[in-house]
Amino acid sequence: MNLGITVTGAILVAVCASPIVYFVASQKNHNKNLVQSLKKLAAQYDHTINQYDICAHMIIGLDITSSMLYLIKQKGDEIEQHAISLKEISAATLETHYAKNNNLKVIERLGIRFLPKNGHVSDVFWEFYNTDDTFQLNGELQLTQTWIERINKVL
Repeated sequence: MNLGITVTGAILVAVCASPIVYFVASQKNHNKNLVQSLKKLAAQYDHTINQYDICAHMIIGLDITSSMLYLIKQKGDEIEQHAISLKEISAATLETHYAKNNNLKVIERLGIRFLPKNGHVSDVFWEFYNTDDTFQLNGELQLTQTWIERINKVL
């Protein structure tokens, strides 16, 4: 009797735990692929990544020695790749667009605005969050704020 209960309990635990184990393993694989993609992008410019952060379906990284910043963002089947030399940038600022919803300010778009040193060159905007892509913020605000601080230290 006790053996039957033990076997049944073990089977139930295995069935309940398997989706969690699968999710964690697939997330690690996804993150590993993002890091590899970022390193390949930097290698195209003959650079190496010193710092990087992953948030949801994007990765941002910096090569400190060359002052190059990279971003890879996945939107479904599309992959956006961006690279910018911080030597040509005077400042990086947080840009947030709000939508009003019943007297509440809701973030609609969020990103980093790069202001160039040369006034004849237009600003560059890297989008980290858009309500058209996802409905809920998933750490993008914190990631954006952290990287603005890092970028402005390099500048």
